[in-house]
Amino acid sequence: MNYSMNSWKSQGGNLLCVLLLAGMACTLAACSGTGKPFVAATPSPDHGLIYIYRPTFGSANSYYLSANGVRITTLSSHVYFAHEAKPGNVALAIKRKAGINVLAGGLILGAASLLMENEQELITIPVEPGEVYYVRFQAASLKGGASMQLVDKKTGESEIRDLHMADSQE
Repeated sequence: MNYSMNSWKSQGGNLLCVLLLAGMACTLAACSGTGKPFVAATPSPDHGLIYIYRPTFGSANSYYLSANGVRITTLSSHVYFAHEAKPGNVALAIKRKAGINVLAGGLILGAASLLMENEQELITIPVEPGEVYYVRFQAASLKGGASMQLVDKKTGESEIRDLHMADSQE
């Protein structure tokens, strides 16, 4: 067989494109929720219910979510999590999950996770028994940090309705 240098370059370029596209597909599949679609729940009378949700693809990174120092789930894009909490202040914190992500045809290694080595507390919710709270999570970008915002019921239900439930942490 006679292989020219241009043939090897072409085959190598094709392989690189296939690998990048496969990586992007895996990342997008992992970022979209695979759990149950949103269904509103009623909290038990002696607990409050906090819906934490991430509606956008702003970052392909996933984040560990903790409530009062206990890890409760991992937030990827297009997911929500329902956390039943005892009355009192509930501090929600995140930590970027290390891993490999593919964005816009370029590899972004988990080295970006070194920017946020410790948990970052973003919001504290004063939970009342029987109440429901909606908290929107916005992922960190190169221009700014991650944030959580308490939103009203109408906004929360509107933004969460097409999301899928994240798995609970074991």
